[in-house]
Amino acid sequence: MIRFATFTILIAAVAGAAIFRLTAEHEVRAERRAIAKLERQQAKLQAEVDRLRFEVEVLESAPRLNELSADRLPLTPGSGRQMADGDVLLEAIDPAARLEDYP
Repeated sequence: MIRFATFTILIAAVAGAAIFRLTAEHEVRAERRAIAKLERQQAKLQAEVDRLRFEVEVLESAPRLNELSADRLPLTPGSGRQMADGDVLLEAIDPAARLEDYP
């Protein structure tokens, strides 16, 4: 009877250890899948950040800014009337440039 009880306890301990090990392996696999998913997401976001940085470089490049400034900022001397009267000065400013500032 003692042998049977010892054998039963031993079988229960081995079964418990096997169940614990299988549960732990399952959790490890799930965590690895989650980590892989996060790494793919990080790579995708990093590629998007790199693309946006390149876009900013292109938009802020010297040739493009020179082109924009030549189109929108004609550097002509102002008249004395413009300096004396603010309404005349506002008429001289490009209205398209003023509208871009406001939604």
